[in-house]
Formats: sequence, structure tokens, C-alpha cells
Amino acid sequence: MDKETIALVIAQNGLKTASLLLTAKVARLEKQLAKNGLGLEVTESARNRIAALGYDPAMGARPVKRIIQQEIQNPLATELLRGDYPEGTTIVVDSDGDGFTFDKKTPEPTKREPAAAGRR
Repeated sequence: MDKETIALVIAQNGLKTASLLLTAKVARLEKQLAKNGLGLEVTESARNRIAALGYDPAMGARPVKRIIQQEIQNPLATELLRGDYPEGTTIVVDSDGDGFTFDKKTPEPTKREPAAAGRR
């Protein structure tokens, strides 16, 4: 193999490692939010951006943790402290190409069946 092919294989493996680490870190954040009655959904676009930002050929996938903390957890914590997400909300993390966005997905209210008249 030539040097370019070897570098490409290493880069691809590094991105896979970053993606695996990302999955583990997102799962941990999901568990933390679930304790407060919140859900988390990270779109494919956001995952790809985190993996791309979090992979450095010299450092491997180690920066993924820093990217998640600085770009996702810190801004999200600020919004949570403001009370922007009531219990039962799912937080959707997406990427707009320049950064990350946070949207709310509120559960649909459940419809209650009216009490049957005349039943005893």
C-alpha cells in the first residue's frame, strides 16, 4: 500500500472510532436527561458534524468528548436552567451546517375517552 492509501484507511478507522465514542457519549447524556423526564434525539446530521469536528488525525477520537461538552452539553444546560424544556419533552439536536440547533418535541396529549353515560 502507498502512503496515501494507508492515511485514508487510518482516517476512516479514526472516524469510525469517533462515531463509536459519540454513540457512547450520547447514550450517557440520554440517561442523564431521562432522570429528569427528558428525552434526547440526535439527528444524523448532528452526529456527522460531531464526528467530523471530534476527529483529529494526531489525537484520534479523543476530542469527541470535548466537542460534545462544549457544543451540546453546555448550551443545553443553559437552556435547561432557564426552564426551556418541560418534563416529557424530547430535545432534538440537529446541525444547520454552521453549528448545532436544539428543538423541542413535546408529547402528543393523550385523548381520554368520555365516560359512558348510563353505565352502572
